Amino acid sequence: MSSKEKKRQEAMFELITSESSYLRSLNVLVNCFMSSEELRACITSTEYHHLFSNVENVRAASRRFHSALMKRRKSSSIVIDDVSDIVIDQVKSNRFAPYITYCSNETYQQRALQRLMRENETFVDILRKLESSQQCAGLPLHSFLLLPMQRITRLPLLIDTIRQRCDVTMPQYDVASRALRETTNLVKICNERAKSLERTEHMIQLQQQLEFKSSRSFPLVSAQRYLLKSGALIKSSDESVLGFRRVSKQELNLFLFNDVLIITRKKSKDTFSVTDYCYKNRLSAREIIDDVTNSFVLILEKNQEGQRIEMRLEADKPNIKARWMMALQPQVPHKITRETMQVEVIRSLLTDETDMTSLKVMDVYIVIKTTPDGWIFGERLSDGCRAWLPSTHVKEILSERIRQRNLQRRSRLLGEETLI
Repeated sequence: MSSKEKKRQEAMFELITSESSYLRSLNVLVNCFMSSEELRACITSTEYHHLFSNVENVRAASRRFHSALMKRRKSSSIVIDDVSDIVIDQVKSNRFAPYITYCSNETYQQRALQRLMRENETFVDILRKLESSQQCAGLPLHSFLLLPMQRITRLPLLIDTIRQRCDVTMPQYDVASRALRETTNLVKICNERAKSLERTEHMIQLQQQLEFKSSRSFPLVSAQRYLLKSGALIKSSDESVLGFRRVSKQELNLFLFNDVLIITRKKSKDTFSVTDYCYKNRLSAREIIDDVTNSFVLILEKNQEGQRIEMRLEADKPNIKARWMMALQPQVPHKITRETMQVEVIRSLLTDETDMTSLKVMDVYIVIKTTPDGWIFGERLSDGCRAWLPSTHVKEILSERIRQRNLQRRSRLLGEETLI
């Protein structure tokens, strides 16, 4: 057996053994947490559903996949011929469909868990007791809930490794290439479904919160519209009072959608009065030279009254300013080379901020931009998703060899056969 064939066998063995380990962890999630009568009794049916969603269907999908893999392994005397065909069959027959449903529930799951941890002391006490059991190995519920999302995003990476261990003349190379395309597309569908449901819910909520009393109203909820970023900024302007100049400051709440910016003033805790809006293709932002106040100039080329407006806006932190500037300006291609900084996630993070994404341990990001206060704008290696993340949750990848290998994998996952 050649050295390359040994590595191919090892890669296929890794797919099988990692599915076994993953299935064991799913059993812990179901048997220890989901099946706990104490835990279920202290939360509502809706909270229970949001926490565990269709995880039993996910476990059933994993069992079917694992069974097919083990059957192939047992039918092989020593050498396994292939496993990529099994992956293709599982995807094509929609046996991984439960993962799409589970991933679409991610936002509700995060929100429910955070709220319960914050407001339900009984839930926290019972959860701590369950997490301390031997079968949990010291891991929190949150880690187990993330497993299906982590597994489905890791699948293309495992297939890619198998593909790289195949000689291009082997029929298994073509099968692995098809499996890579199928699993990459599956991950994309999971991500898009999760975003779609979250965006729809968010838009309906915002429709109720925004009041267009003094502005020309328009229907906010649209199938194509979604929120890019929102938050409070301070508008500062010079004004003259009795011959003296002074700086006037006013807090504004901005809601930036993919096609329009809505400017509001906060009316109460959950309601905002719309004062102006401008379509995104008529927006621009400009840096202020030698500024030390985290300020920038927002330019509305044509507001709701057809006027050109410039306003100076101030953020409270450098990363807030950078994130607004990034969201307001057109996206430009970023040249990625082997010298481009890369980071690996070392601490998971849940977030519902629209310009961020939840972080999963071992995910790799290519760094596009950094801020003085330790924030990173990066592209996730596995699917090309771009988002902001805190540097406190990642570590830099210093090895040039690993960085280059990651870039080559990125090219393959994104369907770019030209390797860096």
